[in-house]
Amino acid sequence: MVLAVGIYALLALKVRWVHEITYGDAIVGIGTLLLALFTVYLGAETRASARAARRAVETSEEPFLIATPTPDWALMHLRDYEKCGEKPEFKIHRSVDREGESQAFVRLRLWNLGNGPAIATDVSITAEDVELLDALPQDYVLGPHGVADIEIPSYRWVNRNRSPRGSLEILYRHSSGRQYRTSSEIDIAGPFVLCRTYERARPVKRLWWTRWRGA
Repeated sequence: MVLAVGIYALLALKVRWVHEITYGDAIVGIGTLLLALFTVYLGAETRASARAARRAVETSEEPFLIATPTPDWALMHLRDYEKCGEKPEFKIHRSVDREGESQAFVRLRLWNLGNGPAIATDVSITAEDVELLDALPQDYVLGPHGVADIEIPSYRWVNRNRSPRGSLEILYRHSSGRQYRTSSEIDIAGPFVLCRTYERARPVKRLWWTRWRGA
């Protein structure tokens, strides 16, 4: 509104210049325009400050999920073959019933290091271009600094005679709907998984036509 007034003042000055405009009129018109420009600048700065403040609040409330070992047998749902045999180690590990592999799953803890709530929707382990985990049986809700000791079905695994490297990824979202992904470089030694890195990122949004095509 102020900018429009300034432009109108300049147009009026242009018309009056032919009719012996005074220096005072010119000064008033230029001053009005400068005031309008300054008002526009202040508005832009205010909006930028508001966006920065909103981003700061979002950052302070971001979740950060990582995968760690379940630290206690009491927190594990031990199967009969585990109770009778050797107890699982306190590592991220795959447990399997040796008699036919009717039960096979990876046991781990999801730990939210962040200050915001998180809803875990997917966990994957990939090695040698093979996805080793099946789908999560459910979504897991973790409050700030919360944990969830979970089991994920796993009927595929890499060659036990090798120690390949791979990746572990956790997909999750804030209660506001913001999406996140934690990626870890891992070493796989037999049934055990060791996370060497933890990197959080915002997943790249897939375009609607790639989703439609199933890309």
